[in-house]
Amino acid sequence: MSTYKILTGVGLTASSFALYSNVGASVFGVMPLILSPQSKKQAKLDTEQSVYLWDFFFSRAAGPLVGAFAISASSYLAASFYVPSFVLLDKNSPITNVKQLKWILRAAAGLSIAPLPFTIAFIFPSIKSLQTYVKNKRGEATIEPKGSDSATVHIDDNTAEKKIEEWNFFHLFRYGFFTTSWLLGMVAFST
Repeated sequence: MSTYKILTGVGLTASSFALYSNVGASVFGVMPLILSPQSKKQAKLDTEQSVYLWDFFFSRAAGPLVGAFAISASSYLAASFYVPSFVLLDKNSPITNVKQLKWILRAAAGLSIAPLPFTIAFIFPSIKSLQTYVKNKRGEATIEPKGSDSATVHIDDNTAEKKIEEWNFFHLFRYGFFTTSWLLGMVAFST
């Protein structure tokens, strides 16, 4: 097996982890429980318990997912430099030349790492608010940074509920990155 195939396989494995662990968490995990008013009522969860569950999920998922993004992106990118100048392309393949294969791998690399800046730009405010809510409920000191809005330091239950919904909205939007990266990896690997 060629080096580019091995690296593509590593990238595909890492992007599979990112995609399918998120699918599992969103379909079978804690997210449907804390987002559905009916499920929350059935499980007798209040806002504080819902945010604690979100925090439990988020704090355990963040590290491994960032690692998966980095491994996937670096593997796909490295694979793009190891594509041999001559590759036997299947006649049914959507890829018609080596240059396309290299660009598909580079696009997969970019989409693999894209959730990180997207999270910082769009999701980070919700994350910080929810983490602050958890710290406040646990009685941990929260120091208000200079020039910050005090509403982000002390949030009420209604705001916390809205922040979970906001986090989930953007989180679901990130699926576009996970899914497209995985699909491009599949195309490159099957070529």
